[in-house]
Amino acid sequence: MGELRWGGRREFGPYSALLAALVLFIALMPILDNGGIGSLLIRIGFDVVLLAGLGVARNSRRFLTIAVVLVGANLAVQWLAHLLTGNEESRQLLRLLFGAVYLSYLVVVLVRALARHEDATIDTVLGGINVYLLLALAFMQMHALAEWFEPGSYVHGGVALSDPASGQHGALQTTLTYFSFTTLTTLGYGDISPAKPVAQFLCAAEALIGQLYVAIFIGGLVALRIGGRQRASSDERSP
Repeated sequence: MGELRWGGRREFGPYSALLAALVLFIALMPILDNGGIGSLLIRIGFDVVLLAGLGVARNSRRFLTIAVVLVGANLAVQWLAHLLTGNEESRQLLRLLFGAVYLSYLVVVLVRALARHEDATIDTVLGGINVYLLLALAFMQMHALAEWFEPGSYVHGGVALSDPASGQHGALQTTLTYFSFTTLTTLGYGDISPAKPVAQFLCAAEALIGQLYVAIFIGGLVALRIGGRQRASSDERSP
């Protein structure tokens, strides 16, 4: 993947494509997550994110092969799981499991790619933003899994999120996406809270990872920028 220094121009690349898919998916989720056709469009939007993620793994045949297998598994459980089970809850479990695995895998692939950058480029910035958004979505899937396995893991006004009485049951995915972002950024309004040990562990891990990632990424970006300037200055002085 070609890298671009600040101020240059580039074509619409894989990092840009993934970021566009993520932003569009996250922005449209609260608008569309109302059941019926909205839920269908959200599933399609998530599939677009899955496919856009393939671009960031294309530089390594091994990583790309694994990514293709995971995307295929995700698409299968998204659209063909009804052939395996007639239980909607079981299908939802499969979607969450495969979704969490693939999103987490993309985080690993992107972090590995960013660690190899020798200068602060547009790709470095876009890749870093992608990692942050992917972390929030991956943890959203994990929060949903925790609530699926143990209802009442997350409560809103003292009522389990999965309980229709909470008022959040119909848009659980959107609610947990909001919760995941507030946890990752340690904003924490307190309207939703973890009530079970697994949920509490996930929240603590997400907050810690979110803070460490921002600090390390910004520090690394500054270091790469300074290093790039020093190399450029050294090249100019060389005969």
